[in-house]
Amino acid sequence: MAAARALDSAADLSPAGADRVRRRVKALAAAALAGERAWVHELYAQVVRLTADPGPLAVAAACEGMAWTLAGRQHEARRMAATALDRLPAPDGTAGAALHDSIPGA
Repeated sequence: MAAARALDSAADLSPAGADRVRRRVKALAAAALAGERAWVHELYAQVVRLTADPGPLAVAAACEGMAWTLAGRQHEARRMAATALDRLPAPDGTAGAALHDSIPGA
C-alpha cells in the first residue's frame, strides 16, 4: 500500500502528460494488488480523465476489473475486461483473436 501511495503522490507532482498518466496507472495497479477496491475505482476515474491513450486506459480497465472481481461482482469485471480489450488496437493473429473472442460481449 505504501508503494501505491508513493506512486500516487509522484503522479500528483508530475507535470501533466505521459509521466503523470504512467505514475497514476502504476499507483492504480499497486492499489489493485493491495485489494484497495474503493481507491482503485477512484484512480481508474482519474486515469480516464487524464488520457485518451489506449495502452494506459487498457491497463487501468484491467485493474478496475480486478477490483470488481475481488468484490465478487463478476458481471462488472467481465464488462471491464471487454472495455480493456476494446481500448486496444485490433488484435493481430490467432492468439489476439482468441483472446478477444473469449470475453462475452467483447
